[in-house]
Amino acid sequence: MIRCPSETYKPRKEYKRNQIGRKFSDIFDMLLDPRYYEGTVYGQNFNRLNFDQTSKIYVKDPLEDILKEFCNNKVSAIRYLVGFTGMGKTTLLRNFFKVPDRDIHFYENQLIIYVSFYYANLNSDIPQQSVESEVVKYLIRAIEELLPSVLTSFSKDDDFWIALYDYMESNKPISIQNSKIVPGISLKEAFAWPGNKSIEQKKSLLTIANEENRLEYYANMLKFLLSQKNSVQNVYFIFDDIESKESIFHRPVVEVARHLHSCFSCSGRKDILTKTIVSLRAYTFRSNIDRQLEARREQIERNTIFKRETVTLSEIFAARFQELEEILKTQENAKNKQTYLEAVYQVKKVSRQINSSFANTILSLANCNLCHAMSMYNSILTNVEWIAKDESETAGAFRISAESYRLTAKTVFHALACGNEPIYIDSNNSYFPNILHNDGEEGAELINLMVLRYLQSKKAIDLYGEVYVEKDTIVHEISDLFINVTDTNITVELWRERIIASINYLYRSGILLKSIYDIEFLNDTQIERSVSKKSKLYISPRGQFLYGLFPQNALLLELYRDSIHTNLLDNDRLTSEMRTVEIMNYLLSYIENLFGYEKRFIGSAILNLKKYQDYFGNELFISPLLEGLAKNIESYFQKENSNEYAALVGKVHTLLESINQYISLIFNDTNIKFHITNIYE
Repeated sequence: MIRCPSETYKPRKEYKRNQIGRKFSDIFDMLLDPRYYEGTVYGQNFNRLNFDQTSKIYVKDPLEDILKEFCNNKVSAIRYLVGFTGMGKTTLLRNFFKVPDRDIHFYENQLIIYVSFYYANLNSDIPQQSVESEVVKYLIRAIEELLPSVLTSFSKDDDFWIALYDYMESNKPISIQNSKIVPGISLKEAFAWPGNKSIEQKKSLLTIANEENRLEYYANMLKFLLSQKNSVQNVYFIFDDIESKESIFHRPVVEVARHLHSCFSCSGRKDILTKTIVSLRAYTFRSNIDRQLEARREQIERNTIFKRETVTLSEIFAARFQELEEILKTQENAKNKQTYLEAVYQVKKVSRQINSSFANTILSLANCNLCHAMSMYNSILTNVEWIAKDESETAGAFRISAESYRLTAKTVFHALACGNEPIYIDSNNSYFPNILHNDGEEGAELINLMVLRYLQSKKAIDLYGEVYVEKDTIVHEISDLFINVTDTNITVELWRERIIASINYLYRSGILLKSIYDIEFLNDTQIERSVSKKSKLYISPRGQFLYGLFPQNALLLELYRDSIHTNLLDNDRLTSEMRTVEIMNYLLSYIENLFGYEKRFIGSAILNLKKYQDYFGNELFISPLLEGLAKNIESYFQKENSNEYAALVGKVHTLLESINQYISLIFNDTNIKFHITNIYE
C-alpha cells in the first residue's frame, strides 16, 4: 500500500514555547522584529540615533558604496533599487540618506524628499489621482521649508507671484494654459489674455493651474524656489514602501516618480542635479517597471541597482544586543531588570552559536528575506520539542541556561521544519519544502530533481534570475526526451503533466522563483503564487541550498521521510518512533526503489541519452542521496564497529555493485557513461 507516515498524524493544537520564550517574550519581540522605525512597537524601543542621524542598530550595508557612486556622479539620474522582500532596502535608504522619519530633510546642501507610502491613505477608485495627491503633500512640505528664505528677496508678495508665473510660463507653459476651446465658449473669451498679462491675470492663471493639475503646479513652484536658492545643490527623490499598498497603486507610483524626475531634470538651474531612487520588490519591478521590458533590457540593467547582499545576521544581532543592554540599564523602573539582563546574556550565547553554524543556512532558506530570517531565529530560540527539550524548572525556580539548548544541524533543521511537532509535514509555507515531494505517486520525486538539474545545466541559478528558462521550454525539452517510451503506461502527455505538476509545486514552495525579467500583471491574490507557460524561472537560494544538502548527509532524507509516499515496509511508522538503524535501512530501501525508477527513465530516453546527459549531467539522480546516507551511516555507527554497522555497509556495497553493473551495461550498449559517487573508494 502506497502511503506516508504523516498521513494519519494529527498535529498538536497548542502553541508551545520553551521557558525562555514564555518568560521573556518581550525581549524576543524587541530583538527579532525587523521593524524599528517610528510608529512601530520596535520603534518605541530602538529609536536612538547616532550623531550622524543613523540608527544606533544600523549595520553598514554593502550597497552603500554603489549609492555613493550614484550620488557623486555629476549627472541627473534615476535608479530602481530592487530586492526581495525583507532584504533591508528601507533600512539602507533611510540610514544612508540620514532620514530617520518620513519627512523632508536638508542635509549638506541637499534636499531629500523621502516619499513613503507606508501610512498613505489612498483611494483605489482613483489610483493615479490618489498617488499624485500623496506626492503633492511632500512637495508642499518642501515648499514650506524653502519659501520663508526665498521670500526675503522679494519686496512684495505680488513680485513673488509675478516671478513664479514668469518662471512657469518659460519652463512649463502648458501648466498655466487657460485656453478652453469647446463649443459654447467664444474664442475671444478662450484667448482673453493675449500678450502681456496683468498681475491679477497672472495670479488667476496660477490659481487655475493649481486647480487643474496640482502635481505639475507644486512641482514647478518647488523648482522655482530651488532656482532662487543657490545653497541647494542636489535634489533627491526617494520613493519607498510602495508594496505596503495594493498592487493597483504600484504602477501609478512608478509613473509619478518618472514624471517628477523628468520634470526636475529640466530645472532652470543647470548646476542643480536631480537624483531619483525608486525602491521596489522583485515582483513589483516585474509587473510595473516596463511593459516592453525585454526590448529595453539593456537600459533597465543600466538604471537598476540590484540588492544582491544582506548584512550578516551576526552583525545585526550584535548591534541589537548592545543597544538592548543599554536600554535595559537605563530603565530605572524596569521590572526584574537583572533577570532581563541575564536573559539577554544567555540568549546572546545561544545566538552566537546559531550565527557561527547556521547564519548562512537561515538566510538561504529565507530566500534572503531578513524578516523571515528573524522569524526563523524565533522558531529556534523558543522551540521546545527539538532545541530545549532538556530544560528544567525546579519548584517554580527558573534559571536561564544556554547549555540546555541542543544546537546541532539535526535539531535546528527539525525546529525550523517541524516546529514543535515530532514529525515533518510537507507544506507550501515551510522553510524546508520537500524536494522529494511525490504526492502519492512513486518515482515522481525524480522529476523534481530533473527540473532542478535541468535549470542547473542552463545556469539559471543566480540571485534574481537574470539567466532563466521559460516554463514551457522546461516542459517540452524534458518531455521530448521520452518520445520513444518503452513503458506503455507513460505517454509524452503524461510526462508533460507530471513535469508541470512538479514545476508548480517547486514554485509554490519557493524552490523556484520568477526571473526579474518576467513581465506579469498581478492582482493582490496572485503575487508569487502561480506560473504561466511563459513564466521565466530559475532556482532560488532556498532551492540551491536544499539540493546541495543531499550529498553532505542524510538529515534532509530523514526529515522528508515522514512525508514521502512509498510502498515500503514501515511506511506507516513515524521516524521519531524508529531506531536509527531502522531509519537507515528504510532510507536504503527507498534509494534502491528510486534507482528502479531512474533505470526506467533512462530506458525511456535511451534514444536521446546524449541530450539526457546534457540536461541532467552524467551523475545518477540517486547518487547524492546515497552519498549523504553513506556518510550518516559512517558517523552513526563506525565508532561502535557493530554488527548493525557492518550490515548497513554491506547493503550499501550491494546497492553500489548493482548500480555499477547497470552503468556498465548502459555504456556497453550506448557508449555513454553514467557516474555514481562511491565514498568507499
